[in-house]
Amino acid sequence: MNRLQFEAKLSTFRSLSTLPAVMAEVLRICDDPDASLAELGEVIIRDVALSTRILKIVNSPFYGRAQQVSSVRNAVMTLGASKVKALALSLSLYDLSNKIGTRIDLKDFWRHSLNVACVAELIANRVAPNLAEEAFICGSIHDIGILVLDSFYPREYGKVLQSVASGEDMVNIEKQILEIDHAAAGEMLGRIWNFPDRYCVAMASHHDIFSRNDNTAENRLPQIVNLADKLATFTIESNAAQRHSVLSNREVLANNLGLSGTDLKEIEYSALSRLLETSQYLDVDVGTTAELLQQATNQLYSLYSYTEQLYRELMQTKEQLDEEKLQRVALESLQAIVATFSHYLNNAVASISGRTQLLEMSMNNGQVDDPDGVLAKSLAVYEKNAEQITSVIDKLKKVTVFKTAIYHDNTKIIDFEKEARLSSIALEEAAISKVSTPTD
Repeated sequence: MNRLQFEAKLSTFRSLSTLPAVMAEVLRICDDPDASLAELGEVIIRDVALSTRILKIVNSPFYGRAQQVSSVRNAVMTLGASKVKALALSLSLYDLSNKIGTRIDLKDFWRHSLNVACVAELIANRVAPNLAEEAFICGSIHDIGILVLDSFYPREYGKVLQSVASGEDMVNIEKQILEIDHAAAGEMLGRIWNFPDRYCVAMASHHDIFSRNDNTAENRLPQIVNLADKLATFTIESNAAQRHSVLSNREVLANNLGLSGTDLKEIEYSALSRLLETSQYLDVDVGTTAELLQQATNQLYSLYSYTEQLYRELMQTKEQLDEEKLQRVALESLQAIVATFSHYLNNAVASISGRTQLLEMSMNNGQVDDPDGVLAKSLAVYEKNAEQITSVIDKLKKVTVFKTAIYHDNTKIIDFEKEARLSSIALEEAAISKVSTPTD
């Protein structure tokens, strides 16, 4: 199954092939700079259910109106076109999702979708207030492709959900099994519904990896939604490893949008209360406060457990790397020390051999009685060279434990070589002095 096949199937699916008429009109009027709020109010009135909910929203504690608003026209005037569009579209999609045959838990789905919508709005309020309502809309609809794919291909998408539960990346596994991911599916649905292009792009790119310093205006809304999806407390991907994988581009997105670490903390801190307020005035079931807190706690524990697992694996890897590095450095140290030891040992042995030959010559020449003290001096040289060998061996003994960090430093090897060389020179000079000095 490819994109063309999916698009063909989508266009023939009666419940999804067209956007509800009222919603289509709302989008058209809100995107028409010449349209008036009065026209928008007239469209809303045609949908009794939507009118009732708009009135409920405008009179909710969230807006804190001193006087009750009793007419849809006044409600539209109070809320403004952008807010009415955001609310109307979110409510229409919520109603539509209940008509799609899917195994996805809709409470979980809308908990995540509204969570992303609220976070996107909070982000936009800081970086681009003029995009706040559209950020909310795109956050609400960003994952609609999940419901569509599950509805169209239940057997295949069942395999996707199983893989995601075991830690697979959702987008990658969707592409492997279906040849299309939910972000692309949502974008195609949005285009069939004649959504504004910027909405479709935001849906299509909410899992994309953005480049650092991408500050282009056309990518502002997509990056807001992308970051909101990463900051959301409640996720579709319940597996902690999957949750970890979507955080990789978070710092880049925050930097591109001009958000500091403090900004992110404040947004995350406000997100849960904003989700509760929004779900209440939209009358969207995302669970009770206790349920939300319990799920947040469960996800936090899951992340903690996963982080602990990562820490253990990191420490194990570090120990392995440290051990490998230790062995490599120890081997290099050993090679340097052995080479130094061999050099001075060979010199000492050569010196001993030379003095021994001198002794033999003296003996052969009838000088065994050592009238000039040559034998004695040669023996003295022998003794000093033996001391040199002993000195080098003593130093080698100090480097037998290669796990001692002090011997990993190349300067210690250099110091050792220098000390042995100076010691050898001193001994040699002493020996020569003894040989060349006349006896009394």
